[in-house]
Amino acid sequence: MVVQLTGKSANLLVLDDNGFIIDTLRQTKGEGQQVGEKYLPPVAYEGIKRPSFARDDVVMRAPSGSVSDELDQHYKRLEAVREFEALAAAKFHRLNSDLAKRVKLKKNLEKDLREHGDADEHKRIGEILLANVTTAERRGAVVAVTDYFQDSAPIIEIPIDETLSIQDEPLGDSISTQKQSGG
Repeated sequence: MVVQLTGKSANLLVLDDNGFIIDTLRQTKGEGQQVGEKYLPPVAYEGIKRPSFARDDVVMRAPSGSVSDELDQHYKRLEAVREFEALAAAKFHRLNSDLAKRVKLKKNLEKDLREHGDADEHKRIGEILLANVTTAERRGAVVAVTDYFQDSAPIIEIPIDETLSIQDEPLGDSISTQKQSGG
């Protein structure tokens, strides 16, 4: 559908897919302005160039129905596009938010891993404490135990919370501060 708002040649034209005029609101004269002809914009006034017509210049094509129906359809399509764009923007924002949370979580987990030391060493100290539950000697904030996992079985001291039993000790930072006490 082409709407010409050009003074004497103002008109409403319905075009087919190839740009040929199927119907007009009023009869006009001039090249490319009558039913059955390939559409051409109206002739320009002297000194003004005639614009070239390209298929993309047609805003709407109306194969059937009234102008009102076609405008309703056009605005419904625009509304659908806007709804889609709003939904896409919301999803994009949510994905970015989730990504930021996961990046932060990964950073915090890596920090925790660095701060809490080697898991194998924690396991080794835990096994030493369990192996020495009945023979361990408390010396204030440390406990002296035999390290059965080394060939010479030295006595080592492991820092421990004085208010907890050996079984309840969470170990915490005790692994990194353990000392050998002769042997």
